[in-house]
Amino acid sequence: MKKIQKKKALEFCREVDWDISYERLYHYLASRGWKIVLVGNGSQAEGILDTIGKRQYVKEHGAFTYQNSEFKLVFVDKKLTLYGKRNILVHEIGHILLGHVTVDTLLGQDPFLEQEAKEFSDFVFTRKSERDRIKKYLRYAPVALVCCGAIIIASSLWLNRDTKDNMQPPAPTVSATVQ
Repeated sequence: MKKIQKKKALEFCREVDWDISYERLYHYLASRGWKIVLVGNGSQAEGILDTIGKRQYVKEHGAFTYQNSEFKLVFVDKKLTLYGKRNILVHEIGHILLGHVTVDTLLGQDPFLEQEAKEFSDFVFTRKSERDRIKKYLRYAPVALVCCGAIIIASSLWLNRDTKDNMQPPAPTVSATVQ
């Protein structure tokens, strides 16, 4: 993955505050003028997809991003689970942020662009997973520090107790020498 792709992925993660839930991704896209269109079961969106020749593509791949002079649309198969929709949206956001989507562009035909978007989404999910794992362990850090501190203090007091007993000055001795 190129450095610029990583930078854009990290910027995206920070912008959504590492929340990559479907709802947060939906709002992220909406705030940038993108509309998510759920496709399936005879929806009106299927007519649009027929016009641009991408209905079958959405059925096979789960999503498709399209932009023209009037619309910015992300078509998503409504049959996908919430988890599947989330994964697809991160991939499509990768296309958008990496500059793959231009006016009247039909994505999905260039394997290089698909690979870049896949790397983008893989990076986002990997970093999110690593970050969550670290946060989980850091949640217990204060308790661990208090326990370690208590052990150190108790050990120190115990050692000092033994040392104090052994460090008493010797009792004066009286010598009975005659001169």
